Amino acid sequence: MTQPLPLDTVLSEFSETSEAWVLQAKRSGKYLTIPDNRFPGRRPVRFFMSRLDADRMLTEVLKVNPSLAAENISPVGVGDGAT
Repeated sequence: MTQPLPLDTVLSEFSETSEAWVLQAKRSGKYLTIPDNRFPGRRPVRFFMSRLDADRMLTEVLKVNPSLAAENISPVGVGDGAT
C-alpha cells in the first residue's frame, strides 16, 4: 500500500495547479473516507496523485464492500490542474 506524503513534501513539491483526485458518490455527493488507525475518531478523505490510483483504490473498496456500488462512486478531480 502507498504511504502518505509528509506535509513538507506536499508543500514543496506541489503547486496550486497540481492535480489531485478524491472518491465521491454521485448520488449523495459524499466523499469516500477510509479509516486510518493513526487518526482515531476521524474520517480522513484520501487524495490521490492520479485518476488511475483513485480507480485502483475504488476497485479494492468495492471488492470488500460490493454494496457501495449502488452509491455510484467515482474519481473526481480537485484543484485547478485536475481534469
